[in-house]
Amino acid sequence: EIGVMFRRHTTLILRDPVLYLGRCLIFLVANMVFGFVYWNGREYTQDQAVNKLWVSIWFVGVPSNMGVVAVYALNDEFKNILGETKNGMVSAISYILAKT
Repeated sequence: EIGVMFRRHTTLILRDPVLYLGRCLIFLVANMVFGFVYWNGREYTQDQAVNKLWVSIWFVGVPSNMGVVAVYALNDEFKNILGETKNGMVSAISYILAKT
């Protein structure tokens, strides 16, 4: 059962990689934008300390919030797995092991 779940998730990722590739592209573009905005903050002087702090916050914060977008995409998958679990087609533990 776990092997079936692994194959299924691999097939889903290979057939529709938009969720993962889109997030990777947005991570790259967002971090490039903040890198260009804080270009002058790369000097190691005291007056640039706050800029370095802010660019670190932006580098971590913005891509992390892209996970919120995945909630909408993964909601349909959750509904499908919930129905399959209720129908006895798969167990919850095999889904969790295949997904993690």
